[in-house]
Amino acid sequence: KDSPDQNSIDSINRLLIKFDLANTVEQFGGLNEIIGRNSNPFSGGQLKRFGIVRALLSDADVFLFDEPEAGLDKSNRSKVIEEILKLNRLVFVISHLPESRNSFTHIASISNGDMWFKSIND
Repeated sequence: KDSPDQNSIDSINRLLIKFDLANTVEQFGGLNEIIGRNSNPFSGGQLKRFGIVRALLSDADVFLFDEPEAGLDKSNRSKVIEEILKLNRLVFVISHLPESRNSFTHIASISNGDMWFKSIND
């Protein structure tokens, strides 16, 4: 696989710093270190943040985040939503947290078999 260009490396480093993962990456050998699933030294919160960083770096046209803020502290939840909102693409976020729902332009809610759809701009 081709090596990432400088813009990609800058994007990776920006997100690692933002999600407080840069020191962790350096501690385990830097970006070129490969760590297998069975020898994973990271906490659940770190793994969650790494997964979000990986998704945010994707060049996908459509994103589906299933409770991306679950298990994260309030500061990291805010950072996740902030970065998701920067994606200039179609994004679906499944969330149970009101503060997350209020950040987006459209909301669909399903409860007890009933569904409603609302545009925040209405």
